[in-house]
Amino acid sequence: MTNNEWGFITLPTHANPEQRAIARLKIASEMSLKHYKTPLLLTYSDGKDSCVLTELALRAEIPFEVMHAHTTADAPETVHFVRSEFSQLENRGIRCSILFIRHFPVIFIIF
Repeated sequence: MTNNEWGFITLPTHANPEQRAIARLKIASEMSLKHYKTPLLLTYSDGKDSCVLTELALRAEIPFEVMHAHTTADAPETVHFVRSEFSQLENRGIRCSILFIRHFPVIFIIF
């Protein structure tokens, strides 16, 4: 990772993809702390992408928080999985929150 004269950060393209992802998370974390004075916030759906991103953030050893938006459409299995994962993360000192969404705006379009 190098800084050039314009202030851009360049990541080597030949690096291991996992190491590149971790380097990018570290950059995002630094930006969040510098500009917003808060840890990076990861949104969590319970899918494989969310699980991988959370694991990469743990490996990057950056400060971060995790949030899940719970809708009334979530299957019970999803709710149990998210709560189980969040319990494990909270035991590691990671702040987790669940946003409960009860109503969505509905727009009717009549042709």
